[in-house]
Amino acid sequence: MRQNPQPEVENLAPHSESRRLFSVLDYPVVSVISFSTFEVDLPNDPVLVVHGGAWAIPDEMVNAHLNGVRNALAAGWTVLNRGGSALDAVEEAVVIMEDDDTFDAGRGSFLTRDGHVQMDALIMDGATMKAGGVGCVERVRSAIRLSRLVLARTKT
Repeated sequence: MRQNPQPEVENLAPHSESRRLFSVLDYPVVSVISFSTFEVDLPNDPVLVVHGGAWAIPDEMVNAHLNGVRNALAAGWTVLNRGGSALDAVEEAVVIMEDDDTFDAGRGSFLTRDGHVQMDALIMDGATMKAGGVGCVERVRSAIRLSRLVLARTKT
């Protein structure tokens, strides 16, 4: 069983002015990186990266974003500690973020001009380079779970 390091969330942009510099993505990104897949001598411990969006987060929302990222990180580590795969950990971490209306995903999705929620998601298995994704889906609880289903059931 892997040791569960205390999840660390570093606030790279503590001031409103500097947060404006990070405005490229506005949706959650979660990755598990295992150095054992590279042909170099690096540690074999996985790295779980949770990105909760990059925009000018208002000061009164920063704590909600940090808590959401911490919750997603904890969910991913729980999966890894129980022997789950990187894909399982990524999926669970994103589900936590989809269920948190702080983020522009799942419950927190913005509505279209017609008042509908449309979601996109993609999940990729780095070992096989296979991916599953969905776009503009409606009436689903979790776009990432649907993407995982597409990944699992798509024949190549």
